[in-house]
Amino acid sequence: MPVTVQISSRYAEVFATPLPADPAKAAVISGFRQSQVLWDKSSVALHLVGTTTEYVTGNALTTLNKVLRSFSQKNLVPVGTDRMFDTKITSLTADSATVTTCDDGSRYNTADRTSGQTPAPVPVSQQYVFAIFGMSRVGGRWANSSVSAITYPDPRVKACIQETENS
Repeated sequence: MPVTVQISSRYAEVFATPLPADPAKAAVISGFRQSQVLWDKSSVALHLVGTTTEYVTGNALTTLNKVLRSFSQKNLVPVGTDRMFDTKITSLTADSATVTTCDDGSRYNTADRTSGQTPAPVPVSQQYVFAIFGMSRVGGRWANSSVSAITYPDPRVKACIQETENS
């Protein structure tokens, strides 16, 4: 059953893949989800909120700070719904893990903070991303330490689009 987290009155994050039954893997995915929620809340607030730096570290934190600067300079706020599905752990050791997921941005957009206006939607091929998250064990919790966004026409993105079209 999907888990929806309401980030703001106009923005939600949906985690469509259930937690794994294995407790070690469930802990990784829980840390991944928490890092995404804090990333999103920071994007809405335009600054790092709460415990973000406990769940987003290293290169991922550098990337988040770039996103925050860009949103601030352009006066943007995320709106709509972002859905992550087909989330998997592709490697796991005691101190590191790799999480992959399809990111469905077909109902996601940005809006001008003042006017509320949104740009026209991008083509379907740009609405989906295959994302790879490096997770590290930090202070007893799993934190997002790196993120790579793979875009169309990479076959992994094509698989995300195709899976959505078939469901």
